[in-house]
Amino acid sequence: MYDSKWRGVSIKSIADRNRVSHEETSYIVDSTGAPVASLLAFNAWPLFVQALIFIPGVTFLNSELDRINFYFSSLIFSFYSILTIFGVLILSLDINHFAGKGLQKARKRALETGELDAPDATPISSPELHISNAPEGYSSHVIEFIIPLVILIFIAVGSFFWLGTPKVNWAFGAALIVSVLIALLKGMSLKQVVDGIGTGLKGVIDKSIKLELDFVKKLFPILLLYFEDESSVIPSLSSDKFSSDSEQSIP
Repeated sequence: MYDSKWRGVSIKSIADRNRVSHEETSYIVDSTGAPVASLLAFNAWPLFVQALIFIPGVTFLNSELDRINFYFSSLIFSFYSILTIFGVLILSLDINHFAGKGLQKARKRALETGELDAPDATPISSPELHISNAPEGYSSHVIEFIIPLVILIFIAVGSFFWLGTPKVNWAFGAALIVSVLIALLKGMSLKQVVDGIGTGLKGVIDKSIKLELDFVKKLFPILLLYFEDESSVIPSLSSDKFSSDSEQSIP
């Protein structure tokens, strides 16, 4: 969820300028999240999956390294991820014959009217992530994005080849440190850097929690109905068993 949030913020301005509806943007962001992370797995994904495939007694899955190697060797069978990314590619090439009616309608609305949201939509995107709060006199440059990104990829991929497992925490930590150092060297004060990090985290965490609560709110009635059904079935089974036992005990 957090990964999708970050990528959504990164591409939203570009997508908006090109009149890409927010429905289509959401689809692209979501469909290039877990599928890409599972195929280009120089992240925490292999560590998560290897814990799920531990099977006692299976010798080739004994150690963590064995399970990670098994994961990478099985990537060619990740049909869902491959087909999902292929579907995004087709949609990006303006081949939308396979898209649903809702997505086609959203694309037509955005291109013809410029309305990126549906009339009854309730956007939940944080305003903090779309407003520039850069200090006066500070001019950003694309290199401030490229350098930390290159460092992140280099450490994540390099540690996999050198150490046998991708050190994701090292990669993100180094990228953050480099970003802070660049900002400080360009004249931003330490307080401004800390405030900027806090503003970004506030926007992401706030809306992510709202998404999770909305999901729980929609799931709760279903669980309530399920447990109500279970509670009605269990007493009936118990009463049937009690009646049967009582009848057998009567001479």
